[in-house]
Amino acid sequence: MRRASAGHPRSSSPRRTPPTGDSPGAGSPPGRSRAGPVRNLRGGGPRAFSASPSRAWSLSSSSGAFVDPAAVGDPVPERAPGASTPQLPADACTPDRATLLLGTADGATGHRAQSIRLMNISEEPCVVEGYPDIAFADQNGHALDVEVRPGSSFLATDPGSAPVTVLPQGEATAVIGWDANATDGALVARALHASLLPGYDRGSWPVELDIVSGSEVAITAWHLGAAPAAP
Repeated sequence: MRRASAGHPRSSSPRRTPPTGDSPGAGSPPGRSRAGPVRNLRGGGPRAFSASPSRAWSLSSSSGAFVDPAAVGDPVPERAPGASTPQLPADACTPDRATLLLGTADGATGHRAQSIRLMNISEEPCVVEGYPDIAFADQNGHALDVEVRPGSSFLATDPGSAPVTVLPQGEATAVIGWDANATDGALVARALHASLLPGYDRGSWPVELDIVSGSEVAITAWHLGAAPAAP
Protein backbone atom coordinates (compact mmCIF):
# COMPACT_ATOMS: atom_id res chain seq x y z
CA MET A 1 0.00 0.00 0.00
CA ARG A 2 1.40 3.33 -1.01
CA ARG A 3 0.68 6.20 1.34
CA ALA A 4 1.23 9.81 0.43
CA SER A 5 2.65 11.84 3.27
CA ALA A 6 3.90 15.36 3.76
CA GLY A 7 3.49 18.76 5.37
CA HIS A 8 2.86 19.08 9.03
CA PRO A 9 -0.41 17.34 9.91
CA ARG A 10 -1.59 18.13 13.37
CA SER A 11 -3.70 16.21 15.79
CA SER A 12 -7.20 17.38 16.63
CA SER A 13 -7.92 14.80 19.33
CA PRO A 14 -8.76 16.07 22.85
CA ARG A 15 -5.95 18.14 24.25
CA ARG A 16 -4.09 16.88 27.24
CA THR A 17 -0.74 17.17 28.97
CA PRO A 18 1.70 14.57 27.60
CA PRO A 19 4.02 12.64 29.91
CA THR A 20 6.95 14.58 31.23
CA GLY A 21 10.31 13.70 29.72
CA ASP A 22 13.11 14.91 27.52
CA SER A 23 11.69 16.41 24.34
CA PRO A 24 14.51 17.69 22.16
CA GLY A 25 13.52 20.79 20.24
CA ALA A 26 15.04 22.87 17.49
CA GLY A 27 18.26 23.22 19.43
CA SER A 28 18.99 19.49 19.39
CA PRO A 29 22.40 18.48 18.05
CA PRO A 30 22.57 17.58 14.34
CA GLY A 31 21.96 13.90 13.70
CA ARG A 32 19.26 13.54 16.35
CA SER A 33 15.52 13.09 16.07
CA ARG A 34 13.68 16.01 17.63
CA ALA A 35 10.20 16.48 19.05
CA GLY A 36 8.01 19.50 19.53
CA PRO A 37 4.41 20.64 19.69
CA VAL A 38 2.11 19.79 16.84
CA ARG A 39 -0.52 22.41 16.13
CA ASN A 40 -4.11 21.48 15.50
CA LEU A 41 -5.21 21.75 11.85
CA ARG A 42 -8.71 22.66 12.98
CA GLY A 43 -7.66 25.57 15.11
CA GLY A 44 -7.22 23.84 18.46
CA GLY A 45 -4.23 24.11 20.76
CA PRO A 46 -0.93 22.27 20.41
CA ARG A 47 -0.61 18.58 21.08
CA ALA A 48 2.91 17.39 21.78
CA PHE A 49 4.29 14.10 20.61
CA SER A 50 7.37 13.60 22.76
CA ALA A 51 10.76 12.08 22.08
CA SER A 52 12.51 10.05 24.70
CA PRO A 53 16.29 10.04 25.05
CA SER A 54 17.61 7.72 22.37
CA ARG A 55 20.51 6.92 20.12
CA ALA A 56 18.63 8.13 17.09
CA TRP A 57 19.82 6.93 13.72
CA SER A 58 19.49 10.04 11.67
CA LEU A 59 21.32 12.27 9.26
CA SER A 60 23.07 15.59 9.55
CA SER A 61 21.05 18.57 8.42
CA SER A 62 23.31 18.90 5.38
CA SER A 63 22.05 15.64 3.82
CA GLY A 64 19.48 15.61 1.06
CA ALA A 65 18.54 18.29 -1.42
CA PHE A 66 18.41 21.92 -0.36
CA VAL A 67 15.04 23.23 0.78
CA ASP A 68 13.19 24.64 -2.23
CA PRO A 69 10.68 27.39 -1.33
CA ALA A 70 9.18 27.07 -4.82
CA ALA A 71 8.70 23.29 -4.63
CA VAL A 72 5.20 22.01 -5.36
CA GLY A 73 3.67 19.17 -3.38
CA ASP A 74 0.82 18.00 -1.22
CA PRO A 75 0.71 18.03 2.58
CA VAL A 76 0.55 14.83 4.58
CA PRO A 77 -3.15 14.05 5.05
CA GLU A 78 -4.48 14.64 8.53
CA ARG A 79 -5.64 11.01 8.56
CA ALA A 80 -4.76 7.93 6.53
CA PRO A 81 -6.54 8.30 3.18
CA GLY A 82 -9.73 6.25 3.03
CA ALA A 83 -9.64 5.29 6.71
CA SER A 84 -12.60 5.96 8.98
CA THR A 85 -12.48 6.37 12.75
CA PRO A 86 -12.02 2.90 14.25
CA GLN A 87 -15.02 1.38 16.04
CA LEU A 88 -13.36 -0.17 19.08
CA PRO A 89 -14.44 -1.83 22.35
CA ALA A 90 -14.76 0.22 25.51
CA ASP A 91 -11.38 -0.89 26.87
CA ALA A 92 -9.44 0.07 23.73
CA CYS A 93 -6.43 2.39 23.73
CA THR A 94 -7.75 5.56 22.09
CA PRO A 95 -6.18 9.02 21.68
CA ASP A 96 -7.80 10.21 24.91
CA ARG A 97 -6.26 7.31 26.84
CA ALA A 98 -2.87 6.90 25.17
CA THR A 99 -0.18 9.07 23.62
CA LEU A 100 2.63 8.31 21.18
CA LEU A 101 6.32 8.84 21.90
CA LEU A 102 9.24 8.78 19.50
CA GLY A 103 11.34 5.86 20.68
CA THR A 104 14.86 4.61 20.12
CA ALA A 105 16.53 4.13 16.78
CA ASP A 106 19.14 1.68 15.61
CA GLY A 107 21.28 0.95 12.59
CA ALA A 108 23.35 -1.86 11.15
CA THR A 109 25.34 -1.96 7.94
CA GLY A 110 22.82 -0.97 5.30
CA HIS A 111 19.78 -1.23 7.59
CA ARG A 112 17.84 1.15 9.85
CA ALA A 113 15.11 1.00 12.49
CA GLN A 114 13.07 3.60 14.40
CA SER A 115 10.65 2.66 17.16
CA ILE A 116 7.39 4.33 18.18
CA ARG A 117 6.02 3.89 21.69
CA LEU A 118 2.41 3.99 22.82
CA MET A 119 2.01 5.02 26.48
CA ASN A 120 -1.21 4.43 28.41
CA ILE A 121 -1.81 7.74 30.22
CA SER A 122 -5.14 6.68 31.74
CA GLU A 123 -5.79 5.07 35.11
CA GLU A 124 -7.06 1.78 33.66
CA PRO A 125 -5.52 -0.85 31.39
CA CYS A 126 -6.26 -0.39 27.71
CA VAL A 127 -6.02 -2.74 24.73
CA VAL A 128 -4.44 -2.01 21.36
CA GLU A 129 -4.51 -4.33 18.36
CA GLY A 130 -3.04 -3.74 14.92
CA TYR A 131 -0.47 -1.52 13.24
CA PRO A 132 0.18 2.19 13.75
CA ASP A 133 -0.47 4.55 10.86
CA ILE A 134 2.69 6.29 9.63
CA ALA A 135 3.65 8.71 6.87
CA PHE A 136 6.58 11.02 6.08
CA ALA A 137 7.16 14.60 4.96
CA ASP A 138 10.21 15.86 3.08
CA GLN A 139 12.41 18.89 3.71
CA ASN A 140 9.93 21.09 1.81
CA GLY A 141 7.06 20.04 4.06
CA HIS A 142 5.44 17.95 1.33
CA ALA A 143 4.29 14.35 1.22
CA LEU A 144 7.19 11.97 0.68
CA ASP A 145 6.35 9.12 -1.69
CA VAL A 146 7.04 6.10 0.54
CA GLU A 147 5.48 2.63 0.42
CA VAL A 148 4.53 1.46 3.91
CA ARG A 149 3.86 -2.24 4.44
CA PRO A 150 3.07 -4.18 7.61
CA GLY A 151 5.68 -6.79 8.43
CA SER A 152 9.22 -7.56 9.49
CA SER A 153 12.45 -5.82 8.56
CA PHE A 154 16.13 -6.75 8.94
CA LEU A 155 16.25 -5.32 12.48
CA ALA A 156 12.79 -6.21 13.81
CA THR A 157 10.43 -9.17 13.51
CA ASP A 158 6.73 -8.46 13.19
CA PRO A 159 4.82 -10.47 15.84
CA GLY A 160 1.59 -9.99 13.88
CA SER A 161 -1.61 -8.28 14.91
CA ALA A 162 -2.95 -9.45 18.27
CA PRO A 163 -4.67 -7.79 21.26
CA VAL A 164 -2.10 -6.21 23.58
CA THR A 165 -3.09 -5.04 27.07
CA VAL A 166 -1.17 -1.95 28.17
CA LEU A 167 -1.19 -1.19 31.90
CA PRO A 168 -1.51 2.37 33.23
CA GLN A 169 1.77 4.18 32.50
CA GLY A 170 2.83 1.10 30.58
CA GLU A 171 3.92 1.04 26.94
CA ALA A 172 3.58 -0.88 23.71
CA THR A 173 6.09 -0.61 20.86
CA ALA A 174 6.07 -0.72 17.07
CA VAL A 175 9.19 -0.60 14.88
CA ILE A 176 9.74 1.00 11.47
CA GLY A 177 12.47 -0.65 9.41
CA TRP A 178 14.10 0.23 6.09
CA ASP A 179 17.27 -0.15 4.04
CA ALA A 180 19.78 2.68 4.02
CA ASN A 181 19.58 5.06 1.06
CA ALA A 182 21.89 7.53 -0.67
CA THR A 183 20.57 11.01 0.11
CA ASP A 184 22.67 13.44 -1.97
CA GLY A 185 20.28 15.77 -3.78
CA ALA A 186 17.28 13.67 -2.73
CA LEU A 187 13.95 14.38 -1.11
CA VAL A 188 14.37 12.87 2.36
CA ALA A 189 12.26 12.28 5.47
CA ARG A 190 12.30 15.33 7.73
CA ALA A 191 9.04 14.65 9.61
CA LEU A 192 7.45 11.42 10.81
CA HIS A 193 3.65 11.53 11.04
CA ALA A 194 1.83 8.88 13.05
CA SER A 195 -1.37 7.84 14.77
CA LEU A 196 -1.94 4.83 16.98
CA LEU A 197 -4.23 3.25 14.35
CA PRO A 198 -5.37 4.26 10.83
CA GLY A 199 -8.38 6.55 11.06
CA TYR A 200 -7.18 8.65 13.98
CA ASP A 201 -5.68 12.11 13.49
CA ARG A 202 -1.93 12.11 12.98
CA GLY A 203 0.65 14.03 14.95
CA SER A 204 4.28 14.48 13.91
CA TRP A 205 7.89 14.71 15.02
CA PRO A 206 10.80 16.39 13.22
CA VAL A 207 13.30 13.69 12.23
CA GLU A 208 16.37 13.32 10.02
CA LEU A 209 16.18 9.86 8.41
CA ASP A 210 17.70 8.46 5.23
CA ILE A 211 14.28 7.50 3.87
CA VAL A 212 14.02 8.96 0.37
CA SER A 213 11.27 9.35 -2.20
CA GLY A 214 10.45 5.92 -3.61
CA SER A 215 11.56 4.02 -0.51
CA GLU A 216 9.79 1.07 1.04
CA VAL A 217 9.51 0.81 4.83
CA ALA A 218 8.10 -1.94 7.04
CA ILE A 219 6.17 -1.42 10.26
CA THR A 220 5.54 -4.03 12.96
CA ALA A 221 2.31 -4.44 14.90
CA TRP A 222 2.01 -3.04 18.41
CA HIS A 223 3.60 -5.37 20.95
CA LEU A 224 4.77 -5.28 24.56
CA GLY A 225 8.37 -4.84 25.56
CA ALA A 226 11.41 -4.04 23.48
CA ALA A 227 11.44 -4.35 19.72
CA PRO A 228 11.69 -8.05 18.82
CA ALA A 229 15.02 -8.79 17.18
CA ALA A 230 15.07 -10.24 13.71
CA PRO A 231 16.37 -13.81 13.45
